[in-house]
Amino acid sequence: MDKWTSGLDRLGARETRARLSALMSECRFAADGLEHYQGQGLREQVAETERALLKAAKAEIQRLAGKLTEYRQPFEPAPPPTYYDPYAAARARAEAKAKEAAEAAAAPQPEPAPVPEPAPVAPPRPVLPPRPGMKLPPMTPRRSA
Repeated sequence: MDKWTSGLDRLGARETRARLSALMSECRFAADGLEHYQGQGLREQVAETERALLKAAKAEIQRLAGKLTEYRQPFEPAPPPTYYDPYAAARARAEAKAKEAAEAAAAPQPEPAPVPEPAPVAPPRPVLPPRPGMKLPPMTPRRSA
């Protein structure tokens, strides 16, 4: 591996293309500018590096194509979220009470027990009328000083 192909698998698609184009332009510039014999050797290196980069680019393209097909596949929707119902327990109690009331209404009702008459009350104790000139006690209690 050389400096152009090392770490190629960790690059993204855009960085791979940028590195490939920079390498191609550098290799072509070097190969075209040198003499014929030197250019032959460089062209072989360019071809070898080009094959390695094309192989790496093809693997990257296949990886991205796999991700694209995975992205395009329909997915199963998630079940809808369940929300907390603060009145669920009260609603259940009301339904149970209504059911109980319906069952009770269907059953025959016993006769209510007779209410006993209240016991006779003794008349209040007789109070003597006030004597003339007698002071009556105050209606409200006095404050103690």
